[in-house]
Amino acid sequence: MALAALAFYALVVFVVVAAGSFVGAILALQVYHGDRAGSLSLRELVRRLNNDTR
Repeated sequence: MALAALAFYALVVFVVVAAGSFVGAILALQVYHGDRAGSLSLRELVRRLNNDTR
């Protein structure tokens, strides 16, 4: 029982860290491209993640 609880907490921590990392990367992309208060569309996000300059 204790092992299951430990595994659950480890999974929760992993999800929180992964989500925080993703949000941080998105915010860093926005600042890098000069869109401090702007919102990103999915197409724009993919273009920036791929470093597409077209």
